[in-house]
Amino acid sequence: MDSGHPALDRLAEQAHDTVQKVADVASKASEGAHAQTAQVKEVQAAFMQDCQAFVRTNPVKALLYAAAAGFLLTRLLRD
Repeated sequence: MDSGHPALDRLAEQAHDTVQKVADVASKASEGAHAQTAQVKEVQAAFMQDCQAFVRTNPVKALLYAAAAGFLLTRLLRD
């Protein structure tokens, strides 16, 4: 890019550097979000396994908890 105008060349170079920095920041943010998503999925899977194990070992208690939660939600969401 040899336009013969040093000022334009400097501006173009600065713009390129700025765009590169923004792209780097966006890439790092994307990687961080991906890592957090993976962690959330792992926690969710572990929670679901724990819930399933609880329901298998304590079916009556799980049914009572579900009924109580349903009752509370009905009361809270009523007009």
